Amino acid sequence: MKQIIFISLIICGYTSFAQFQNGTTLADLNVNVYGTTYDGYYTVIQPDGSLGPLKYSQNNFQGNYTLAYNRFFNSSVLWGARVGYNHSKSEHTIVSTSLSKRHGVSIGPYMKKYFNLIDKLYFTLDLAPVVAFHQDNNDNGTDQSTSRTITYRLSLSPGLTYLLTERWWMSAGFGNFYYSLSHTKDVPDQGNPTIKEQNYGLYMNANSFSIGLQYVFIH
Repeated sequence: MKQIIFISLIICGYTSFAQFQNGTTLADLNVNVYGTTYDGYYTVIQPDGSLGPLKYSQNNFQGNYTLAYNRFFNSSVLWGARVGYNHSKSEHTIVSTSLSKRHGVSIGPYMKKYFNLIDKLYFTLDLAPVVAFHQDNNDNGTDQSTSRTITYRLSLSPGLTYLLTERWWMSAGFGNFYYSLSHTKDVPDQGNPTIKEQNYGLYMNANSFSIGLQYVFIH
């Protein structure tokens, strides 16, 4: 098995001042790209009754990109909006090859509240309602299908921000509380009922922890 992690980075575009003053603006770009490749063998019964290997492979790729523009409403509340694009591709081969692709966009307002703990350390709460649209295309070599989904999501995410300097900020996230509602429909309409899915809960574990640096351009 081979596993490849391409890149995960956060870039803070620019701001008018780093110390949370009313009217301070921030623009940021989040890029998260991830890929994996698996190669292996199944043990199967051959036509002569003996056991033998059957090769399989799987390739996955996923990219998520978010652009945001934010402005401090006062010294502790950041307001803004986010627009996102995501795409993924999964290819699985045993005897024949099946291929799945997804393309989607998302948009929504954004609010972040800063609570000063000590000196330059802040506890943060991010509130983010989002509307997302995506299309799935599946091809197993014999049949092809397409579906479209609209998702409404609300999440509340805790974190920490530390001002290393006026220009360098360090931020950490610890998962989120969330609720989402999705509606999926075949394209073209096959007469099947719309699939409705609801998800909610608390997502916090060791794997949900994330940390990143932000560089602030002052002008």
